[in-house]
This record gives sequence, structure tokens and C-alpha cells, in this order.
Amino acid sequence: MRLTSYIEGISYLFLLFIAMPFKYFLDQPQLVAVGGMFHGVMFVLYILTSLHAFVQRRWNLKRALLIIACIFIPFLFIKQDRMIQNEELELKKGQPIDPKKRA
Repeated sequence: MRLTSYIEGISYLFLLFIAMPFKYFLDQPQLVAVGGMFHGVMFVLYILTSLHAFVQRRWNLKRALLIIACIFIPFLFIKQDRMIQNEELELKKGQPIDPKKRA
């Protein structure tokens, strides 16, 4: 899930800060066509991996919605990655996960 999040987040930043300026300022829409398709595929893959994690890790609805909301705000995927990484470290240690940290 973390890898999917990073790839989706980078593709979103590529669209916002590289492809869109090329399209509107330089009249070159090719990057949006290619980058947009890639981003769309990664977006769907991210939603599917989030749903899988929701079921597998028994997240509450608030946490699942927060994870999905992270893909709509640029750079928030980095914060989301740290939350997931901390949860994975706690699971590896065998420590119970504090519900306050999960939300």
C-alpha cells in the first residue's frame, strides 16, 4: 500500500506541477494525456489497496476515509505513509495498536 501511495502521489504532483503548466502555458497537452492515464490507473489501484487494507487491518471507517482523503491533497501522501509505516512497525513488534493513533 505504501508503494502504491507514493507512486499515485508522485503522479498527482507530476500532473499538477508539470503536465498542467505544459498544457495551459505552452499549449502542449501530450503530457496530460499520458500522465493523466497513468494517474487514473494508479488512483484506482490505490483505492483498491486501501479497501484491501481496510478489511485486512480492520480499520474503522474514520481511518479508511482519512487514508483515502490523503490522495486528494498534494503532498499529504507523505504524512499518510508515515502513519502506515508506524502502524506496520507496531504490528511487527507485536504491540497492540493504540486506537487513538489509528484515527
